[in-house]
Amino acid sequence: MTRSKQLNEARPISPEQLSEAEIAALLMRANREASVSRRAQAMLAGAGEEMSGRRWYVLRTVPRFDKAVEKTLREAKVEHWLPTEKRPWRRPNSKKIWIQERSVMPGYVFIRVLSCALMWAGLARVRGALSVISGAHGPLPIRDENVLKLKAMLENDKEDIEAVKGLYRSGDRVHIDHGPFATFPAVVDDVVGIDMARILVTIFGREVRTTIPLADLSK
Repeated sequence: MTRSKQLNEARPISPEQLSEAEIAALLMRANREASVSRRAQAMLAGAGEEMSGRRWYVLRTVPRFDKAVEKTLREAKVEHWLPTEKRPWRRPNSKKIWIQERSVMPGYVFIRVLSCALMWAGLARVRGALSVISGAHGPLPIRDENVLKLKAMLENDKEDIEAVKGLYRSGDRVHIDHGPFATFPAVVDDVVGIDMARILVTIFGREVRTTIPLADLSK
């Protein structure tokens, strides 16, 4: 079971409301690490390593404030991701078609930060931020590889796709997290497209070749 931990429960740094510039400075102090390429992230994730303590979390926002929160995070140089997709749109009785970018998960923004009191206190003062998705032991981190997979599927970006493909190589031993083959030992045979993998599953002493979604695999 999960719950939302209200960010305003964080220990206040000062009694008065901070300005946007002060909020940005506070977030930057708590998140000084330099950006790392997606390829490097994929290599580390594929090796089962996290990057210097920074992890992905999901930040809940006030309805229709996700883009405003994203703007504040961008100005503070905090690594984040707002999942969006582009859809064709046309006005009634019009032949012209526009491409409209819409949020895939309205009210939620992914953030990649160091979990510390300073960071949560800074986020608590961001206009439009409500809570970070948490469990019984605090904010719930998301594996780097899972975020890479989701970005590749939603954005169909070449760099993301190559990063996801780099997570798994032929001969890698993997765990099957979901589906009828869950808990059975498996080895990667090949990566198919951007979201599927062909694997060899050992079932009762016999190897069976099958194809399953990358989202169902982990190392």
